[in-house]
Amino acid sequence: DYHTAKSFWKKSSSYEKTFLSMHPWLIDDIERGASQATKETIRRFGVNGRNDPSDAFRHCYFSALLTRDIGYSNARFFMEAHELIAGNPDFQMDMHNNSKGFRIGLTGGDDQTLSNTCFAAVKSGALMVTNP
Repeated sequence: DYHTAKSFWKKSSSYEKTFLSMHPWLIDDIERGASQATKETIRRFGVNGRNDPSDAFRHCYFSALLTRDIGYSNARFFMEAHELIAGNPDFQMDMHNNSKGFRIGLTGGDDQTLSNTCFAAVKSGALMVTNP
């Protein structure tokens, strides 16, 4: 829908806008993944936090959804653009958790399967958290 896409565009960084302007057909899938990742994070953790296990899960799950839905290369380029915000203090943590999500997304599966696998990664300590 036009209003949703417009809102998503307004919240995007300049790096994301460059990627999205070159790949406009991916906007709906990326926005759906972002929305699904946030909803599932809140469902599982009761919060959509920062630098905590919920944040690690959200990054992993969003990356997994994108990898499955738009392919590894597009997911990786978009997520790198997403993290390339000047002075992002969480860059290393976010990229680590995104990388785990890419690998999970490559295995495929429905939304719940990807969510369960990312949640297991949080519980096993495979994801990076700077504020446990």
